[in-house]
Amino acid sequence: MEDLYNIIRQACIDTKANTISLSGGLDSTIIAYLTQERQMQAISVIAEEFVSTDLTYVQMVSKNLNMSLKMITPTLAEMLEGAGQTINILGNFNDIEIRNSLVMYFAIREAKQCNIDSIITGDGADEIFAGYNFLIRTENLGDELRRLRNIMHFTSHKIGKFMGVQVESPFLDHAVMDAASRIAPKDMIGNHQGRVMGKMVLRQTFRNLLPPGILWREKTPMQDGAGTAGLTNLLESLISDVQFDTKTSDILKEDGIKIRTKESLFYYEQYKQKFGVPPAGEHGSHNCPYCKCTVTESRFCRMCGAFPV
Repeated sequence: MEDLYNIIRQACIDTKANTISLSGGLDSTIIAYLTQERQMQAISVIAEEFVSTDLTYVQMVSKNLNMSLKMITPTLAEMLEGAGQTINILGNFNDIEIRNSLVMYFAIREAKQCNIDSIITGDGADEIFAGYNFLIRTENLGDELRRLRNIMHFTSHKIGKFMGVQVESPFLDHAVMDAASRIAPKDMIGNHQGRVMGKMVLRQTFRNLLPPGILWREKTPMQDGAGTAGLTNLLESLISDVQFDTKTSDILKEDGIKIRTKESLFYYEQYKQKFGVPPAGEHGSHNCPYCKCTVTESRFCRMCGAFPV
C-alpha cells in the first residue's frame, strides 16, 4: 500500500495546474489531498434546478483541506445550450456521454473564462482500480479491467483541447497504471459494513488520511453527482408523445436512424444540424442496430449510446 501511495503522490506532485475539478468523490479528493501544499483551488459543478449528490461532499473536502471553492450552478437554459456545445465538441449524440461530459464542459469553460490554462481531473481511477459499479458483479474481473484499459477514453481531454485548457489526469500516469496492472483483481473489490465496493485498494491506501464520508462514498456517475441527469426527465416532459412519434418515424424513414428516447431525439436533431446524418459502417462490420455506425467496443455504441449492441 505504501508503494502505491508514493506512486500516486508523485504523479499528483508532477502535475502543474493549481486548479482541480472537484466532485467530492474518492478520486478527486485523493488528488486534492496530495496537492494541498500548493494551495489548490477547486471548481465544482452543481445544477441549479436538479437534484445532485456532490454538493455536501465538495463543501466537506474544500473545508477540510482549506481550498478555495468555485461553485458553478448552470440553469436549465444554460444546460440545454451547453448540451449543444458538447455535441459540437464530441461529434456524437450519445445521451449518456453528453450528460456526463456536460459536467466537464462547464468546469473547463469556467477555467477558460478565468484565464486558467490547466485543470486536474480524476480521470482513469475507475477504469484501472475497478471503480464502476458494474465491475462488482463481473465474473472475470481481470479480463474486464484489461478490456477497459485498452478502450478507455476521456471526453474531458477532448473538451479541454477544444477550449485550449490542458487537462492533467494523474491516475493516467504510466507509473500509476503500471502499478494498478500488477494488483490482483480480487484486491480491487471488497466489503465495507455489508456493502461490496470497488476501488478497495485505493480506499485502504488512504484509509487514515481522508474523512470517512469521502473514503467510503459509493461510486456516483458525474451526471448524478452534478445533477445533469435531470436532463432526461426534463426532455421527456418538453417533447410530447405525438412529436416524438412523428419525428422519430420521419428520421427512421429519411436517415435510417432509430431514435430510442426523447432525450436522444433532442440531441440527434442538434447533431444532424451540425454534422448531417452519421456515416453508416461498412457492410460486414459490427454496426449499431440503431444508428448503423460501426461499433468497435463490442457492446457500446459511441455514436448514439445504445447498450448493449
